[in-house]
Formats: sequence, structure tokens, C-alpha cells
Amino acid sequence: MLSVPLAARGVVMGAIRIYSSQKRDFSADEIKLPKAIADLSAIAIQNSRMHDSLRKVLDTCQRELWHWQP
Repeated sequence: MLSVPLAARGVVMGAIRIYSSQKRDFSADEIKLPKAIADLSAIAIQNSRMHDSLRKVLDTCQRELWHWQP
């Protein structure tokens, strides 16, 4: 089994696991693709979370501004 962390900016948010039918060590070359996928996935997850947070702040600001309009 190969386990690659999903981490962005030092925050681990999960892992990708790859199983083999036979017990063996994975080579450095075999690890490169899953590592790249994990890194890009973690960035995408982090960006999605930041987008959701910003959307909530924007919605709150718009409601507050709407409330104060004459």
C-alpha cells in the first residue's frame, strides 16, 4: 500500500491510498504521479474552502449594505 498525504500549506486534510495485490515497495518514479495528484487535489480543496468562506463574507456584507439602504 502507498499512502500519500493531501496537504497544502502544511495542513493535512486527508490521504490518497493506493493498494497493490502483492506486498511490495513503490519506486520513487511510481510515487511521483500520486504525489502530484495529491498536491494538486489539496490545493483545489483549499481553494474551494477559501471560495466558500469568501462567498459567505460577501453575502453577509451585501445583506448588511442592503439593510442600510434608504
